[in-house]
Amino acid sequence: MGAVAASNAVEYLLRDQYVEIDDDDVRDAVLEAITSELIEDVFDGDLPGPRVLAQTLGPAMAEGRLAVWSLHDDDQALLRAAGISGELPTPAVDGLAVVTNNGGANKLDAYLRRSIVYEGVVDEPSGELRTTVTVRLANDAPDDLPPDAGGNPFGLPKGTNRSYLSIYSLLEFNLAELEGVPVGMEVEQELGWNVYSRFVEIPPGGEIELRLGFSGTVPEGTPYELLLRSQALTYPDVARVDIRTTDGEILVQSHGTRFSVQWLS
Repeated sequence: MGAVAASNAVEYLLRDQYVEIDDDDVRDAVLEAITSELIEDVFDGDLPGPRVLAQTLGPAMAEGRLAVWSLHDDDQALLRAAGISGELPTPAVDGLAVVTNNGGANKLDAYLRRSIVYEGVVDEPSGELRTTVTVRLANDAPDDLPPDAGGNPFGLPKGTNRSYLSIYSLLEFNLAELEGVPVGMEVEQELGWNVYSRFVEIPPGGEIELRLGFSGTVPEGTPYELLLRSQALTYPDVARVDIRTTDGEILVQSHGTRFSVQWLS
């Protein structure tokens, strides 16, 4: 193993450690040494000033990649105002959050790439809202990972990413297709959101597509607003949003590398 430095720490901790070290005990010892050195540097060293910290951590905060929680209510209020409390707020009109959780007992999250498209039409006279979310999941995992990194206890081929995919929305879903084939979804509620979920399997080097259609109503006299909630991931999402009226007026339109935790209207 080569030296771990700022220039290669992210890649090493996320992926390279599993390729370079196939002994769990050795890997645990290496990670313990790295963690101990990091903690010592943070608490025994001198941190940069507030301006440098803000410039360094600002992008991660804006992208939803940094969340902080405090035991003290006053601190938590400030963290909430800064947008880094990690809370899941309830939107007023429309909202979307796409969440993947590892369902394969391995380390393949580090090789998952996501593409998300959210499109919709609002009929202003009636307030009827119809939207579609298309989620594409790609698995970049190599085929030579050790068993604890790329294996699974379900008898799936080595390197298969088994994920529990959840779509959070205020709307009711009326169709779900996996690779163009109608499928069912588990339906639950959480913190004022509807949650539509199912397990999906992405082969190594492969990609799948899940498409859901939704419908709902914009309350009378209420302007359309959309809350997008990001998930901290190894690779940033490639995301596109396009919400229009039936007359073609653009209400929300964006294209970027990540859903931001923000209001768009």
